[in-house]
Amino acid sequence: VIEGMWPSYLALALTSASGGVAVPMIFLGGGATAAAIVLSVLLAVMFALAILRRDPLLLIGAGWAGLIASLLAIQPWALPLLWSAAALMCAAIGRRWSAVSVPASLWCIAAGVACVASPKALPVVAVVAAISLTMTRRELAPVSRFVFLAVATIAAIASAFVFLPETTPMIRTAIIALAAVALSLLPIPEGSVIARVLLAIGGLKLLLDDLRAGQATAIVVALALYGGAMVIVARRRRQAVTV
Repeated sequence: VIEGMWPSYLALALTSASGGVAVPMIFLGGGATAAAIVLSVLLAVMFALAILRRDPLLLIGAGWAGLIASLLAIQPWALPLLWSAAALMCAAIGRRWSAVSVPASLWCIAAGVACVASPKALPVVAVVAAISLTMTRRELAPVSRFVFLAVATIAAIASAFVFLPETTPMIRTAIIALAAVALSLLPIPEGSVIARVLLAIGGLKLLLDDLRAGQATAIVVALALYGGAMVIVARRRRQAVTV
């Protein structure tokens, strides 16, 4: 039993070493760059062993080391691009080893969060999440597929908010409604679930954003868009249940 579990113990040791080596170097004068180099070496070792021994815990340890190293050495604007690349690489490996889909989804989430400091990277994150979704098989990693689609949806909607020259409450409602309809049309069950979540968010937005704006015409249009999206999503759901 111990022989079969040794990679997991090694994962714990290497993950602990990543923090035990990096923290003193940062706070005792070694510098963030030196710590990032040490963590990058540990990342490479853990990732290679993870692939060789097929140990998911080593993958988690490698991801942790990579996250800290990139935070120490990489400029904030580049983090979404770097973490998107990591997500795409893990998703590609996950086609042969489903356990890698979990780190891929975590990297995808990290890339999306990093877009707070670099909104211009939102389209890249959306595209990477969509590609990762197509590379992940439903029967092997259903949760990861849900994460990829959720990140792609959020990043795409946020991209529209960021890059459109003017986003009034009505336009934001239209974007959310169109996104919900588009998701409901996808031939995958995850799309229907996220579409309903978007409709719930759109309903709250109508109450907190559109109605408070006080423009009668805009409110009527927003309600029509939201109502139309509700009808389409509900109809698509009934069709899916029937099939």
